[in-house]
Amino acid sequence: MKRVWFAAAFLLLAAALCIGDQWYIRTFHSEMDKKITAAMSAAEKQDMPALEADIASVQHYWSEKNDLLFTLSNHTVPDELGARIRAMRPENSTITEELENVKAYNDVLYEDQKITFANIF
Repeated sequence: MKRVWFAAAFLLLAAALCIGDQWYIRTFHSEMDKKITAAMSAAEKQDMPALEADIASVQHYWSEKNDLLFTLSNHTVPDELGARIRAMRPENSTITEELENVKAYNDVLYEDQKITFANIF
């Protein structure tokens, strides 16, 4: 009987961890997407003070959240995403392209971590 309770407790713990993982990834993706979109808007308007603040916001958010992302996911995509985020500079002439690449890697990270039939099997 103890084995059944232990197994039930383990299954509940595993389910809670999966739900927490999905919530964290979804929240991270959503917040990062908002920040990148704001930076892209500032870059299109050529508003340098806003662009500098938005890029700093993206970089700060990444530095706050990246430790847990590395724990929850395969390191390949977060490594690339982090390298691209750290390399962003508002004065670069290709900042719009850099922001689009960061947005794309953020989407790849989310798609890789999202629970789908293809990701499980």
